[in-house]
Amino acid sequence: MNGQVGGTRGIRIALAVCIVCAVVGCGSQTVEGNPTAATQSGQPSFDPCTLPDQALVAAGVDPATQDAGVFGVQMQGWEVCGWTGDWFFLDVFSTTRGIEDVRGNPRNTDFAPVAVGSRDAFTYREVTDEERGTCDVAFGTENQSILVRVATKGSRETLEDPCIVAVRSANILDPNLP
Repeated sequence: MNGQVGGTRGIRIALAVCIVCAVVGCGSQTVEGNPTAATQSGQPSFDPCTLPDQALVAAGVDPATQDAGVFGVQMQGWEVCGWTGDWFFLDVFSTTRGIEDVRGNPRNTDFAPVAVGSRDAFTYREVTDEERGTCDVAFGTENQSILVRVATKGSRETLEDPCIVAVRSANILDPNLP
């Protein structure tokens, strides 16, 4: 992230790795079905780093803190982009993985249905998040899944439940999401 200290960047990187693990779990699996344009290329068709600055500001983050990928490297099957707000991080992920992978992962818990615009979505947390400092909103699109994650900064006081902020952020960003 531009202008961020190494510790903050390390937290963001760890969170990005956790979301990938939360979706795909461990081990290997066979994916069945017909390939779409996104899966044929191996990458999702939506790049979250293209979200407009005005939407990011409305979601409470600074567009200048944009951080793409994990350690600046994109991962196969994922597009990842994140930003920093006053007391939280906001990350948006698009993946060629199906939304059923999120629901079926035993590392995820506390599923709750929500609406993101006119979409059916759900929030969830990771089982290991005992402090409840992170929350994800997930929904599927025609050929990819979108995840919006809010994670509190350990050095700041949490001002709201991360799930409330994640749902609000997803709704603010919704007009710009596939």
